[in-house]
Amino acid sequence: MKRMLIAWLIGVTGTASICSGQAVMLKVTPVVSARRTITENRGWSSGSSNQTEVRSQTIKITLTNMHTNEFDYVVEWFFLGKPAGGGGTNSVYDAGKKDMTLARAKFDSFEVQSKEIQAESTESWYGNRNARGLKTDGYVVIVWAGEKIVGVDASDMNNRRKYSEVKAVKKLQSWDEPPQERKGRDRAPADKKKDQNQ
Repeated sequence: MKRMLIAWLIGVTGTASICSGQAVMLKVTPVVSARRTITENRGWSSGSSNQTEVRSQTIKITLTNMHTNEFDYVVEWFFLGKPAGGGGTNSVYDAGKKDMTLARAKFDSFEVQSKEIQAESTESWYGNRNARGLKTDGYVVIVWAGEKIVGVDASDMNNRRKYSEVKAVKKLQSWDEPPQERKGRDRAPADKKKDQNQ
């Protein structure tokens, strides 16, 4: 009867999973994908126009403890982006996590919003287009109970399957903030030594 109930819930409301006798149901719903565009026409003298597209993602996460006991969980979310110019693979551009304690048959919901990312494109009057930066490419949400993954949901089925393994999730967790653009000239080691000797 319990298995039938879980199967019905998968089809109706979200994804459910059982790990070592522990049952949880995870449902992730995209709330909004905000987008704004800034267009700059450079005029006939330059022969091109610039367009900057700024985007962010918001998702609603609902976790239900379907076990007969109270459990502690950690919910992690990762927002993915991919190169605006095409090609390449997706990567994490924002992430976070939340600790949750749920009594039996209880649930909790909350919303998370990603930071903004932007993609810039330049188009000539002749139709040639060059794009750089990132555009949004979905999300991955992981639920942990101790060291075990007990729930996974994602914006597409491939990511849902891929990140059901701890090894793959560890790679997501190792993401780094993109490097900040440096202003001014980096000084050579020889220059720094001169200052120390003065």
